[in-house]
Amino acid sequence: MVQDLLSAQGLRMDGRRHNELRHIQCKLGVLGRCDGSAYMLHGNTKVIASISGPKHPSKSSGKKDESFIFNVRVKFATFSKNGERQKVVKNSKKLGEIEINLKNIFKSVILVEKYEKSQLDLNIEVLQHDGGSEICTIVNAATLALIDAGICMKEYVCACTASLTNDGIALLDVSHLEEICGGPTLTIAALPRIGDHEQSVAFIELSQKFYLKDLNKIFDCCQLGCEKIRAILDEAIRGNAYEHVNSDLTSN
Repeated sequence: MVQDLLSAQGLRMDGRRHNELRHIQCKLGVLGRCDGSAYMLHGNTKVIASISGPKHPSKSSGKKDESFIFNVRVKFATFSKNGERQKVVKNSKKLGEIEINLKNIFKSVILVEKYEKSQLDLNIEVLQHDGGSEICTIVNAATLALIDAGICMKEYVCACTASLTNDGIALLDVSHLEEICGGPTLTIAALPRIGDHEQSVAFIELSQKFYLKDLNKIFDCCQLGCEKIRAILDEAIRGNAYEHVNSDLTSN
């Protein structure tokens, strides 16, 4: 570990406790001319996700043998990294990894049997990011967009990170500054525990190696974060539904 991530008062660099999430704000139905969309603000990372479909597969897809076609496209805005201009590379290795991970995560959660011989397109635009764990914001925004589009899924997919201090305290929802100054980071995307159903993990990534004795502690911290994020997403979805119902009642 390079630097202590907790002060003597138990506060982190941004004033949070060890088990607190960064500020999260989300909204569904933010774009027109698509079947579902969502905006997600998580810390300093801003993401818009949109869904097109389900629809008949396009001729250009070239995947006639697949019963369900799920296309993922991720784009980082030119000034997305802390307002600094950066070169946008369409087929970069990082973009390719994110797109493959998203495809694998959501193909395991979407009820694909309901969408045989159909195509679904997920488009992600990262408006702003402070580096590191933007995959979490992307996954959470994509979950909201899929739900806004009415796509049937087994459960919400929620993603979160965790790290460890010099004193062995697990830190929930690691910021970019903490990633730079601290140690290894664990990222998971999971289907949180609901009632008697156990949480299942759809994606896991380690930035560096952990000691085996610390892994369970950090993993449990990540799971707790996913459950907290699910509650926030659920509140946003219910609020959006109430708005639609009230507007329909008012118009009638």
